[in-house]
Amino acid sequence: MYLSDFDLQQLDEAKVSQWTPSQKEALLWKVLADLKEARERLKASSQTSSRPPSSDPLWLGKEKKAEGESEAAVEVTAGGRAEGKRRAPGEAPEMEASPGHRGGAERACVTPAKRAGRPRGAPGHSRVVSLAVSSTVIHRPGHCALCGQALAEQTFIAGGGLYVLDIEMESGEGLGGLRLRHDKHLYGEVRCGCGHVNRSEPGRCANEPEWTVALSEWQLVGPMLATLIVCLALRLHLSRRRIQEFLRDWLGVELSTSTITHCIHESGRAVEPIEEQLVEELQQACLAHADETPWKEWGQLLWLWVITTPTLCLYWIGSRSKALLSQLLGEGFLGWLMSDGYHVYRQFKHRLRCWAHLLRKARGLKESLSAEARAFGEITHDLLSTLMRAIYQARAGPR
Repeated sequence: MYLSDFDLQQLDEAKVSQWTPSQKEALLWKVLADLKEARERLKASSQTSSRPPSSDPLWLGKEKKAEGESEAAVEVTAGGRAEGKRRAPGEAPEMEASPGHRGGAERACVTPAKRAGRPRGAPGHSRVVSLAVSSTVIHRPGHCALCGQALAEQTFIAGGGLYVLDIEMESGEGLGGLRLRHDKHLYGEVRCGCGHVNRSEPGRCANEPEWTVALSEWQLVGPMLATLIVCLALRLHLSRRRIQEFLRDWLGVELSTSTITHCIHESGRAVEPIEEQLVEELQQACLAHADETPWKEWGQLLWLWVITTPTLCLYWIGSRSKALLSQLLGEGFLGWLMSDGYHVYRQFKHRLRCWAHLLRKARGLKESLSAEARAFGEITHDLLSTLMRAIYQARAGPR
């Protein structure tokens, strides 16, 4: 390139107009040479230069690459050497016998890679219903949206539907258990006497800015089966693969891991409104245990707060601050709080220290270099250990 960016920044119409014809002609040849070189660089790609394929511009699609590969096919000879041979587009590749090939079979040249995706005209694949239908649920409009008249006797015309997998508790004599259901839900239209056509559709919740998962009735998994999945994931801490294995082996349900994850996310959005009720119940508890642990989200360090009572377990992700703990428990909490020695818990008057942390501190004093601290640590550690053994024996009851 004759002219650099610094040179071009100094050129403008007013400056060039003052030049002599010979100076303008010299500039013209330089600009023309730079333009040709720039065009050559612009159209260069991995197919026409030594550049790697990752450096190809975005507008150079796979179709252009495939066309270039089809024109210059590569044949592998018996000696293992690749030779380029040009052929016309659409011409069948030549076949040659390879002595090293099994049985001396003919070997074809390497052909371009097939385009990704389903070929045009090929039949698609969808979920095949193999389970028997337990019942058919018809969702028909109850009243006319225009005149308000009841639509109980009008003809229902089905327009669509879905199959829902769910579980239920068996009732009756003897031992109970879980039973799998496979219900068919139908949605359709009912014409009112006033002429208005009323249509039933699956319920859908409006989008919320803080949620990326949708919440609707148009789902393969029913509410009770989704509850079981959440229990297996959060209460029993099973992975998605283990949940998939459990449902397949014990219930005969084949679900993908993405469907299982979607159920968990949907359930999280569905139970969000009851968080306030959980906080209210937490404030009425007589004893609560609290702790926090680091939690990373998108590279940002947050903290996972866990507060448990005999009847509930509350998880909260946020900052490790006194304000967040005050928001969770607040002034309405009058019970006893069991925690470690973190200073944010000291705002509560009725507070109990975790004995596991106290034992660690006593053990640290036992290893102190100070004789006085070492003696105090031994006495404290022995006293706490004796009390813990006595409590465990009392809980176990008389032998």
